[in-house]
Amino acid sequence: MKKLCTIAALALLLPTGALAQDGGRIETSGQFTAGVLQDNVNNDSSKFNEYRDIESGFNLFDLKFEGIDTETGRYLGFDGQNLTREDQSLRFGIGGYGTWSLSVDHKETPHNISNKAMTPYIYQGDGLYTVPAAVQIPNPILRPSNTEAAAGVLTDNDAAAAAWLENHLHGTELGTQRDSTSATLKYAPTKNLKLRLTYKEDHKDGTKLTYGPIGDRPPRSTNIQFTEPIDYLTREVKFEAEYNRDNFQSLFSYLVSDFKNDVDTLTWQSIYVNPLPGNDYETWGWTGNAKDYNVAQFGS
Repeated sequence: MKKLCTIAALALLLPTGALAQDGGRIETSGQFTAGVLQDNVNNDSSKFNEYRDIESGFNLFDLKFEGIDTETGRYLGFDGQNLTREDQSLRFGIGGYGTWSLSVDHKETPHNISNKAMTPYIYQGDGLYTVPAAVQIPNPILRPSNTEAAAGVLTDNDAAAAAWLENHLHGTELGTQRDSTSATLKYAPTKNLKLRLTYKEDHKDGTKLTYGPIGDRPPRSTNIQFTEPIDYLTREVKFEAEYNRDNFQSLFSYLVSDFKNDVDTLTWQSIYVNPLPGNDYETWGWTGNAKDYNVAQFGS
């Protein structure tokens, strides 16, 4: 399939300037590109935008600015792309050439898995998925049998489950967003010694595909495919010391990393049963003869 998009953009180069300040000389330059993008891509397809954000509308494609003191070597700079989109990136830097610097980098990366995903489940938070009502199957007593009558019983139950899904399916988001930010401080007290301190934070949230059992009479083990909530946070602090001489080089590095998963359990309700009266989702069951109703009651 051919994908087309049209971009109407305005690029503006900010003039380079020179200003006298405290006996120094500061030179500045900058540029930005802004415009309107119009696409004719079918938005039901997530493949075209799987790892990017191309949508019709206004966009600030890039923005750059740089200033430098030519006598002292001090500088300041900013560089950003797609600043109004979910795939934006930016970088800020300040420092003095050969002595010290501080840089901050930020990047956002979407992963669009599907724009057409459907589910009967309702997310309640904290990894819990429920359904609005149980499937009212016509034959709840399922005994192992090889007779044609038993096959008809299963067919009727499957038809009831299919009708229930048709009435309760609704759209759901399926994809993740990853935001990474890092800050690095560099300092060179001498020409031989260099010190670096880096802090990095990586956050990923959204939903991905997973699966689990919903229960049925043996030997059939019916599974479902549904969304799993993602909320990951990784933090890292890294210190490095580098010492170089003509005859040898040395490097010391120390890294501390911490990972946090805000959704560390996953529980889903069987579509065939509701919680027993007066109980919560940890005691799902059926009010009839439980030994004849072999279903998956919950999962985690």
